[in-house]
Amino acid sequence: MNLPPKPDHIHNLEFIRILSPYVFIASSVKQRSVLDVGCGSGHGTWLLMTNGAHSVLTLDLDKTKAYQAYRFCKGFNNFLALSMDAQSMGFKDHRFQVVTCFEVIEHIPNPDMLFSELRRMMKSDGILFLTTPNRAMRLLPLQRPWNPEHLYEYTAKSLRRHLKKHFPFFEIFGIYGEPKINDYYRKIWKKNPLRVYFGWTAWIMDRLTPIVVKRWLRAKLTDYENLINENSELTNMATPAPEPKSWPFYMDDSRKDCLNFLAICGLNDLAVKEAAAKIRQSR
Repeated sequence: MNLPPKPDHIHNLEFIRILSPYVFIASSVKQRSVLDVGCGSGHGTWLLMTNGAHSVLTLDLDKTKAYQAYRFCKGFNNFLALSMDAQSMGFKDHRFQVVTCFEVIEHIPNPDMLFSELRRMMKSDGILFLTTPNRAMRLLPLQRPWNPEHLYEYTAKSLRRHLKKHFPFFEIFGIYGEPKINDYYRKIWKKNPLRVYFGWTAWIMDRLTPIVVKRWLRAKLTDYENLINENSELTNMATPAPEPKSWPFYMDDSRKDCLNFLAICGLNDLAVKEAAAKIRQSR
């Protein structure tokens, strides 16, 4: 299965990571109506259609991204792409059997408003698949998100607290990379404590610190771009066929070292358990 062309602004590994949730849930959309909230590059939407979704309505606040998803998927029947705020969707209640919302909630000023809308869109036996970055893997205690587009990042505990207010049943998994991949993301995501907590002293330290210590500090405060260049063989890895068992990322129980959380949420306990079991079997 050949994917549409990758966006130029991200390297191969990051593209594969972003696409991972769609790969993991592909077997759960066959012959089902799907709402894809926050379509991003549109590649995931394309995967949903190619894996037999009965219909897909994809949304993104960014008109350019919605249009790209439209270009990828316009040849499919029962497909529609719209630019829309997911916190206020003007659709009828209980319209979709599957709702996807991947790496969106961390961008939302009022996630409870979004959760209410996602719940309203689901059929009584519908499923919401949701991902968000793992704060414990990316940030130090009390650190604000270094990604300027992220308003809030979640631990397993805080994510569970938000979901519990809106969904009676849910399971939270973790998304992991193979050991080299997890180590790579840990290095580029987790900032040095000196920069996080004492960034304001950098000017003073640069002028007062002995030369030997300065060199040590520079080695510790490696730039983001340098880390990517040092791992070019990994970041430029070939994009595999989108099959869960050959994918370099995988799902397992949620732990502190996962890259992202993947939550399976619903209004029906049996539907959530069946969706979770299907994902476990596809690993």
